[in-house]
Amino acid sequence: MLPSYHQHIIDTKIFKSLVTTLREIFTWRHSSQRESSPAIDARVANDKQSQLELFGFLQQGLKRSKRFYQMWQRTISGLPASEFKSFDFIMLLLLIHINEDNTLFIENLLRRRIKLEHITVNILDEIKTHFPHILEQHIGTLMHILHDFMREKNRIVADFAKAAYSVLFKICNSIQKSILKKLLELTFDKSAQHVTTTLTLLRELQRKNPKHVQNCAMLLMPLLDRLSDLTLPQTRLAMDLLCHVAFPEPKLPECAPLQDQIEMVVKKQQINRTEYVKRQGIIGCVQLIDAIARIETLLMNNEDLQTSVDSITSLPDGRSKQAANLIMLTQSAICNSPELLALFYDELASVLNVRYYNQESIYMLDNQFLMWLCELMTYRFQQSFVNDHQPNTIKGIRLECQKNINELDDTNVNTEAAVLDIGINISELVLSPNGNACDSVYVLAPLFHLVSVLHNQRYQYSLELVNALQGCAIVLPSFFDDPNYLAIFDNYDEELQKRILCIYFHTINWMRVTTCAFASQKDEATRKRVLKRLADLICTEQRLKPLLAHAPTGFAPPPCQFLSHPKQSATQHVVRDKRPATSKAKAINNETITEDPQSMDQSKLTDFSVKLGACKSVKCKINFEQLYGPMERFRQLDVGIIVLLKEQPFSLNYPLEADEVGTHLGLLELRFILTDLVHKLDTIINGHQDVNEADSLRSHVAKPEHFLSDLQKCLDEIHMCLITLGAHIDEELERVNSVHSNLDLFKDRFNYVKTCFGLCIQLFALYFSWNEWSDKSKTDLLQSSLYALLPPGQRKTAKKPAIGRIASQIFDYFLKYEKSTLVLSTAVQLHHLLRSLRKLSCSGDNAAQRNVQQGEDMRKFCTNMLRRKWYHSSGSVEKGAQCNIHLDELIKGFLRDSPFERQKDILLALRDECLLLNKKDMALESIPNIKKANFPLLFRGLCEILISTLNAQCSGYTEGDRFKLWESTICLLNGLLEIVQKVEQPRNFALFLKHSQLFLKLLLQHGLSVLETIVRDSPERLTKFLRELQNVTKFLHNLCCHSKSIKNTAIISYIPSLRETLETLVFRMKALLAANKCHAAFHISILDNKDLHGDAIVTPRGSLINETKSDEEIPEDDASVDETVMDDDLASRSVDSSTRRSTNSRSKSNSRSKCF
Repeated sequence: MLPSYHQHIIDTKIFKSLVTTLREIFTWRHSSQRESSPAIDARVANDKQSQLELFGFLQQGLKRSKRFYQMWQRTISGLPASEFKSFDFIMLLLLIHINEDNTLFIENLLRRRIKLEHITVNILDEIKTHFPHILEQHIGTLMHILHDFMREKNRIVADFAKAAYSVLFKICNSIQKSILKKLLELTFDKSAQHVTTTLTLLRELQRKNPKHVQNCAMLLMPLLDRLSDLTLPQTRLAMDLLCHVAFPEPKLPECAPLQDQIEMVVKKQQINRTEYVKRQGIIGCVQLIDAIARIETLLMNNEDLQTSVDSITSLPDGRSKQAANLIMLTQSAICNSPELLALFYDELASVLNVRYYNQESIYMLDNQFLMWLCELMTYRFQQSFVNDHQPNTIKGIRLECQKNINELDDTNVNTEAAVLDIGINISELVLSPNGNACDSVYVLAPLFHLVSVLHNQRYQYSLELVNALQGCAIVLPSFFDDPNYLAIFDNYDEELQKRILCIYFHTINWMRVTTCAFASQKDEATRKRVLKRLADLICTEQRLKPLLAHAPTGFAPPPCQFLSHPKQSATQHVVRDKRPATSKAKAINNETITEDPQSMDQSKLTDFSVKLGACKSVKCKINFEQLYGPMERFRQLDVGIIVLLKEQPFSLNYPLEADEVGTHLGLLELRFILTDLVHKLDTIINGHQDVNEADSLRSHVAKPEHFLSDLQKCLDEIHMCLITLGAHIDEELERVNSVHSNLDLFKDRFNYVKTCFGLCIQLFALYFSWNEWSDKSKTDLLQSSLYALLPPGQRKTAKKPAIGRIASQIFDYFLKYEKSTLVLSTAVQLHHLLRSLRKLSCSGDNAAQRNVQQGEDMRKFCTNMLRRKWYHSSGSVEKGAQCNIHLDELIKGFLRDSPFERQKDILLALRDECLLLNKKDMALESIPNIKKANFPLLFRGLCEILISTLNAQCSGYTEGDRFKLWESTICLLNGLLEIVQKVEQPRNFALFLKHSQLFLKLLLQHGLSVLETIVRDSPERLTKFLRELQNVTKFLHNLCCHSKSIKNTAIISYIPSLRETLETLVFRMKALLAANKCHAAFHISILDNKDLHGDAIVTPRGSLINETKSDEEIPEDDASVDETVMDDDLASRSVDSSTRRSTNSRSKSNSRSKCF
């Protein structure tokens, strides 16, 4: 057996040397050509005969020799991230072409590298440059892989496939029809997320390559038949694509058959009795109107600004009149439903807004059509919602005009008094609706949004003709701003209470839509009114919080968006469950509101009085972690709100001084705006948005690159705010001698400072984690964004620095904010920001060296963060589920890429310290927020880093004494065993069992061949290794017996697969020793059943235990060893058996083990 083994070793070395040499020749060939001359590189790449001949020889060798094939596969799978080249990608396609049985293995290999971001979409450009003819040969294989990756749940992999399709569509004209067909197949997928991603990609392809997609217009016809199965946001994407292909820009040919089909489908949907189909018809018709009317290339001149178009008959024949007729047709079909009208206005405003500001093409709405539509909608708004009469008393509630800030402006002295006295009639429409859908309060905010968008486009970003609406009065109940409003509210019956709450919600939505609309106006007086209205909006939202705590049972907030299907919204709506049983002045988690008890004797309400009992001051806790509760669902702010960050100075005063009101942003205003921007970024970056939500029509979701481009203009101002906040935190820390538990650090004002500081960090972290920064077309935007974050002192000397170098400078700069980080969630966001900056800095000179240093800096940062004791905004120690999630992030960063030596040092320090956890309410000294309940977080991290390090070493560890790797690993595994035995935590038992089994599987796959090499040379080392391994297997045996006796289902489910692994290990170890004539040194016997303390188990006891219930707040485990690291004989397995839980039931244990 030994001679054959040695011959196998020799052959392996020969094949490895051959593969390494061939790979070096191919990669060197192209790198040398690129350095010498791009023209030579292109000429050689286009030498079709030479390229096909070279790869033909490779293909013959791979077909004839299985070992040669396996060695190529093994070599590529073990390549470090920096050495994976375009040639290796082509070779993987070639390997699949030769042996399709290995498709799953190679797909998993690519999937793993894409998840780790070792492969980016830029590799396709390199392949097209170096191997165009080979890529053309194997394009079908690549398309099959991308087709599978588009279905992937992992966002990084799916985004890679999406970007790859875009690149291939652009560089390979011959396969454009094939790509469209593949993507159309995916639109029939059962997964809603996959369909959304595919439709988004199809629309992007049409926008970037309109001419090529137009040539394939008829291929898209089957998408119309699919509409009935799509959600409403998906319907918007599909109709957006279809309408702009049917009615393209005037320079491209129209598709008449598709036009007829779309118009027929839309009209049928609008007259359908089903509410959902009607909504689809509205969405489709809006996209159709936009596509038809977008034919103008010239801006309006001064004469056009004074021109009016009274009716449709005044419009010229053609596409503009066709679009106008569609608007009237839609309104007549839905005129009896306020929700559908609101949806129509919202959709139309959002679509027109996105296309206008983003300037996707040179074509705009037809000028005549725009003038007609602007005048029509302005007239309708004035007729339905502008009130010029004295409000009446309705249902015992006295109404009056309030919150009029127009009269405060000195520039209004020449304005007619009638204009200043107008009011928005909210309360009357809520308390006494007239039954006309056009006059419904639901239509108020959407219609004004449409009016503001139309005026901006017609009058070139000016809202001067409607500026009276910005600060005009609002018809509200007389007690709306009364200090005693909560007691007055409690004295109304439940039905009126619901109506009053609706008034608050509609008032807030009105303030939101007007504040965003006028925020972009440059007039100083207008900007001052915007800030006053913003302060009023924040105050009103705060006053609503205690009212919601007193809301009657069954109250649901009025809809602020109208996209959702009524049945869906009914199930998703947050409803008030219980009426509070405590006093009327019950404290809840919201902003501080103090009431004067002496003013609460009685309140006169027109012709009768409501007697009120004395009411104590309402002192409410402020929720600094979350601005809005589950019932506070308001209208989304528009992107225009970011202009306030750009134009207005920031003040740390809380509250603002009298002379700062209307001119400065305070802490409350900054938090309000940053919270909205962070929510928008989170929606874009992390996809935290359900496909059924209406926010999908917002511009930041429809075109994220334009939102990030707008946000980039404000990054400098946000950075200045961060500097101001950080300096104030440092000053306060110095004043309290860096005692983080000092009560002065938990006052309301300082908590607001910490909250705003954390929001700035979170915004930067999300901004720079956008996955499309790797796209070369985003280079200029990325460079200018990074430049805005440079310290002010370094900007003058930096003249267009390389992205890698500037990202590295910013990385070092943000490391200094470690001291200013006083909130655990902010520490995690700062870690995310550093991780993104590290990724961006991995280019240019000294990138590898810089990457290593930054990795060490991030581990040091996480270490310092974990050694700190974290406190809640109330001053208590942080704990709970969210705290554990944050600690888990920091622990992963603390352990990431740790070599065995560092792991050993951590285990040695933890071994003695962990005994503290057995005492009541004690925590680790080195990590003060880790107690026994959440200790599995740290233990799981130690187990995962051990297995991942061993996994990586097995793939590339070929030189020197390979047995040292296994000696180090078994030593660390015994260290983990010692900790498990000292801290008896049920979750730790399951973690140790799971990862020990992974170790045993890796030993079977990679370790036994290493043991064979030393069985004769160093028997004492092998003996020591086996003894340490026996310690682990004995404990696993006792753990399984103990778990079966107490019926711990969480561990019992692992027993069958563990027994199989151990049996395989025993028999293969016996065979190894027998082959080396050492079989006498190995003895197999049956172990007694013992529990974890060594006591014999006689009969089963206890009841069924589900271990997961004891640690509900611990985050879920990560995925374990990837199947791509297995040997070729195991490569065909698609599921790692170590993570597969068996459901087979087995007989109860007796005095002898039946497990092993």
